[in-house]
Amino acid sequence: MQTKGLVKLAAGEFSREFLETDRCRFCPACVASDIGPKQRLHLAFGRVEWMVKFIHTCPEHGIRLQTVSGHRSKAADFSAQLRTAIGDLERLAGTQSPDTPTRLQDYVINRLHRGLPQGNWLDKFPLQAAAHFTQLLGGLSRDGCEPNLEEFDEQDWIEVACIGYEIISRGAQAIEFALDQFFDFEPLRRRIGLSTLLGRLSAELLERVDQPGYTGLIKFLEDAARWKHPTLVSELPY
Repeated sequence: MQTKGLVKLAAGEFSREFLETDRCRFCPACVASDIGPKQRLHLAFGRVEWMVKFIHTCPEHGIRLQTVSGHRSKAADFSAQLRTAIGDLERLAGTQSPDTPTRLQDYVINRLHRGLPQGNWLDKFPLQAAAHFTQLLGGLSRDGCEPNLEEFDEQDWIEVACIGYEIISRGAQAIEFALDQFFDFEPLRRRIGLSTLLGRLSAELLERVDQPGYTGLIKFLEDAARWKHPTLVSELPY
């Protein structure tokens, strides 16, 4: 179901930028098991986690998810899109991913399937905002406050997800400690905003402030920054 540009899943609302809705994304081994030796494509079915771009590897088979660029008009017809990949299915099913599923991916899948809460700091935020922030924090930690996100390939997103989740899994104090080097900044002006300190991370969150969870993340970051910058000006639109 879609409302205000968001797609509603059982685990919460996602904007289309974080979902693959126009192309078929799948695990070759899962599909091969679905269709059987007679390759009955009508028996294949999609899994909700294949749509979510925070997930890169099949948790069951350890295979990198594949994407078929079918015609947009057939986006909802899973078996029709798979026909273009059927010739490579056996080869792809035997191709192991160079990476094991990330801890962030495991966390996202658990929440998608409404598993038991893990006591993670992320649990207090809607799933899209939680996973997106984890990636951004990893990008900030790896590349500094202006990571070139537009140039990130899938391997980059996997790497920064690992870095971000390693920090976040240790709780709020670990996040604040990781950000401390960016807050240790002497501005020319006495009153500054979060974007001066955190650059792209702040900008990405502010761009989505109308989506669930992002306001809470910005407030958390602003509160963390005020320990060193008590006159920090909120950049929230209200």
